[in-house]
Amino acid sequence: MPSRTRKPRPTQKQIAHDLGISVMTVQRAIHGTGYVSAELRTQITEYMKRVDYRPDRAARSLVKGSHRTVALFSTDEPRSFWTDVARGIDLVAHEIVHFGFAVDYHRVPHGNTTAYLRVLDRSIRAGLDAAAVVNNSEFDMDRVFRKLDGSGIPYITLNIDAPETGRLCFVGPDYVREGRIVAHHLRQIMGTRGHVIVVTGPEQVPRPGLSGAQIEVDRIRGVRDYCAEVRGYSDHELVWTPNSRVDQVAERIATAAKAIGRRPVGIYIPHVEPNDADVLFQSLPDVGPVVLSYFSSHTTRYLDSGRVSAVVYQDPVLQGYLATRVLEHIVESGGPPPSREYIIQQSLINKENAAVVDNLFLVQNLRSRT
Repeated sequence: MPSRTRKPRPTQKQIAHDLGISVMTVQRAIHGTGYVSAELRTQITEYMKRVDYRPDRAARSLVKGSHRTVALFSTDEPRSFWTDVARGIDLVAHEIVHFGFAVDYHRVPHGNTTAYLRVLDRSIRAGLDAAAVVNNSEFDMDRVFRKLDGSGIPYITLNIDAPETGRLCFVGPDYVREGRIVAHHLRQIMGTRGHVIVVTGPEQVPRPGLSGAQIEVDRIRGVRDYCAEVRGYSDHELVWTPNSRVDQVAERIATAAKAIGRRPVGIYIPHVEPNDADVLFQSLPDVGPVVLSYFSSHTTRYLDSGRVSAVVYQDPVLQGYLATRVLEHIVESGGPPPSREYIIQQSLINKENAAVVDNLFLVQNLRSRT
């Protein structure tokens, strides 16, 4: 039986040879990574069709002439956290630009709803295919979500959920679980007779609005749920009121710890600004182990000095990376993602393992050198 000879599959090198241009020009036209005139780009596209070139995903974007834009929106504070989120976004953006995607990340000035709506409207008018938004309670998020719902653009929530909206899914941490992790950590240090003081900041006092924005309520619930399961283990909420000076808060913590008596005390501070933290730890006596909820280079100093026992790490790089991947999937598939929730598991960083966070930047550092 005579063997069949398959026709050689056209290659980019063969296309370049037949058109009398360089392989680099063909690759630039396919990947959109350099200047190629519109006339030459059309010539390359038509020739690919004529020779039945079987393009990969990037080339298909060229043949279809498709260009898709996804955008992510968040506040700009705390800066180091959202800078890490941007690192994860950038890892995906660098790759999918070759497939006809543009990725925009907008960090809106703290609490400026007008600026938020202006940037969102500009993105929608420019042609937005999918979006990710953080349900930051400092903005009027009802207006933001109404704008998105009215535009018909598919969107997801990132870092802070808004389950009552039309979002397709949520990418971010479980804040109830965070509270449980912290309570468990402090119990390991203090034993079952320990008492947890939870210090909530002025921005975390419960307020009207979207339920997903009340992350401090969820954190406290996690602490209380855990304490209720351990006989003799208890908690106490101390609210950092808006008019309180930081040294006064430190005094209140010390007073509460003294009132607890001889029982071991652990302190959980879900949120504290870097400048406030400096004053707080200068004023706060060593009444027990302290856990913070926000890991940064600033909090590393407190781990090194021993003033802080552990810091919750939300993996912002992974949050940015996964959210951008989900947006890519929504646009590529034309439908919702497979899951309604992509929960990022938090971990506790202490003095001994703080350097593990650096591992997350190795890929980006390598990519930036290529």
